[in-house]
Amino acid sequence: MGEEMNSVPVEPRTSSIEKDQLLAKLAIKHQLVEAGQIREAVEFQRRERTKGRNLPLGEALVEKGFITSKQLDTLRLAKELILRRGPDRVFCKIAVESGFVTPDKIDEALSRQARIFKGTREFKPASEMLVACGFLTPGQRDAVNSRMTLKKTDEPTPSSSQAPGQEPEAGPASDSPPVTGVESIPYSRGLLPGNAIAEDVFFDIIVTNDKLKVFLLIKGDVPERLNAGNIRTLLETKGVVNGIISDEMIEQCLKKGSRDRLWKIAQGTPPKAGKPAEIRYFFASRAQETACGDDRTKIDLRDRGQVPQVKKGCLLAEKAPRIKEENGIDVYGKPIQVEKSKDVPLLRGTGVEVSGDGLKLYATVDGRPELSILGKLFVYPELNINGDVDFETGNISFDGAIIVKGIVQDGFRVTGGSLTAREISKATIDVAGNIEVYGGILGAAIKAGGSVKAVHMHSSKVESIGDVIVDKGIYDSGIVTSGKCMAERGTIVSSKIVAKQGVDAAHIGSERSVPCTLIVGIDPNTQKELDRLREAIALKNKAREQVRENVERLQKQSSREEVRIGELAQIQERSMREERMLRQRKNELKPGDAGKAAAVDEEIAQAVARAKSAGEELERLLDRQETILQDIDSQQDRIKEIDKEILDLDDEASVIAQWISDNPGTPVVKALDTVYAGTVIKGIGSSWVFRSNTKRVMVKEGRAEDLENGTPGERKMFVHNLP
Repeated sequence: MGEEMNSVPVEPRTSSIEKDQLLAKLAIKHQLVEAGQIREAVEFQRRERTKGRNLPLGEALVEKGFITSKQLDTLRLAKELILRRGPDRVFCKIAVESGFVTPDKIDEALSRQARIFKGTREFKPASEMLVACGFLTPGQRDAVNSRMTLKKTDEPTPSSSQAPGQEPEAGPASDSPPVTGVESIPYSRGLLPGNAIAEDVFFDIIVTNDKLKVFLLIKGDVPERLNAGNIRTLLETKGVVNGIISDEMIEQCLKKGSRDRLWKIAQGTPPKAGKPAEIRYFFASRAQETACGDDRTKIDLRDRGQVPQVKKGCLLAEKAPRIKEENGIDVYGKPIQVEKSKDVPLLRGTGVEVSGDGLKLYATVDGRPELSILGKLFVYPELNINGDVDFETGNISFDGAIIVKGIVQDGFRVTGGSLTAREISKATIDVAGNIEVYGGILGAAIKAGGSVKAVHMHSSKVESIGDVIVDKGIYDSGIVTSGKCMAERGTIVSSKIVAKQGVDAAHIGSERSVPCTLIVGIDPNTQKELDRLREAIALKNKAREQVRENVERLQKQSSREEVRIGELAQIQERSMREERMLRQRKNELKPGDAGKAAAVDEEIAQAVARAKSAGEELERLLDRQETILQDIDSQQDRIKEIDKEILDLDDEASVIAQWISDNPGTPVVKALDTVYAGTVIKGIGSSWVFRSNTKRVMVKEGRAEDLENGTPGERKMFVHNLP
């Protein structure tokens, strides 16, 4: 082996690239810049470098105007503190593991350290701060330092063929027995699988880019005084604390490892991706929405297509459960987060039941299966009305698909699963699913959990979760939809429309009508439904608490009566035993002891009376106890029912919340022909008023990107001509 080292390898200086990376992370963390601005500054750096100008990232950010010089000074100060705190992490870890100090005292000392550094630019190591604060004694500090200090070794003299610090050529493996039990990969000169966190004449330590593996590269004959303890302490100094191989294996790598391989000396725990839950449906479905975009085929609302039907007991859907993800831990002991796999609850409406394992849905009636926009499955039996909904039929309330061959007349109400009608006049409609009208909707109040389709709409109020699709036009109406409002071949006149997914129409407004107001990107409907569900959950929780209090009251009453039952049973038993003893005493009396016999008879009568009284009260209490226990069982069953109801409501609320998250508003209005002067377009944070008639235009809300278009980041309406 080579000559002994006089000193151990020292920590290498941080490269300029690493410093730039740290500064970028700090700038993003403190929300001074966005990732796109960092990329732009890096590209600016690259261009300047081609001109011979080596520009640090911080100065590039200042020159681009992304941060101020004062902000750069603050970032540099924070970066320097982080870099200088490197050894502190190991010191604090060892101090806590040794039981010398608690984590909260560490936090307090480091906070004081940061304040001093910020105020005076003087860096006091954590070891000094902990002693100064009185959290460590000097002796304890020295004990921790002794664990951190590498054993002193003699520094070798480089050979004539190798300059100081120069990496030797990979030579043949030594004649020593090969390393056993340690994984390795081939090493080609200059090609490393990651970044070197420690470099020395004799070895390098490399951490892979994913921070899951640490490799040791042997570069020369290793001095005997350099051992596994040195390597382990060096790893801890660099923050590597997880998955380090045994000292015995490290020793093998140092003494027997060949120079043409990289030896794995630490391995983190890789994360495992999960798999989202999936639901498979076993019934034919037909398109619930009309295609839009480039499809200009005229809507034929009379064509219902093939309506799917199922029989009672049919399997409708089956859920493949979610496979949960597992987070990893890198070699620095930090968690590696993996994207959480999503669960999808099986939501069932009327006509559907769930299997015992909660993974299958079955039809409980013959009828038409429908899957709502929010993922709830129904089976609707059909109610066919051959004529109108009028005085002959009365109001209709049917938990299924309602098919009206005629008109829903003025003043009548229809509630149910879904509705198909020839026309709706001044009626009130409230259905859980879709509404399809072959003619017009005139003066009606509509509420639908699905989509609403009609040929034309006049003087009506519509609330829907799904799209509102009208063939010819919308006049003097108010519409609120979580979907899109479409009249691609028609006109919207004198109407106020709130549509989360935007509005498409041929004409918007007219020369003589009251101007339209179109509000896009906003969704009051699903938020209202979510609030309703949360209120229902709160009421269920309150009801559950009341039932639980009833159970506690009954249990206390039962406990009190159990004590009394025990007392009465003892009284009865003592009285009966006393009676037997008295009768035996009477039998032992002589014939001439008439007076004594009479006294004993009196005592016997009293014992019998006590036993009878106790027995009667005991019987009453036992009957009442049985009733109480039945009430407790009933109340506990009710708690289970409420828990199930709360779980169902929770599932429904979580689906709606996820739907809101997955379907952000689309603040876009398209006029495929003419939008007339006075039309008001409102978005999430901006608005636009047309001052003149305009042909083929799209209005879209976005964010201003530069000062010419407004304050950077503010919401603004942009108007574009359609091709």
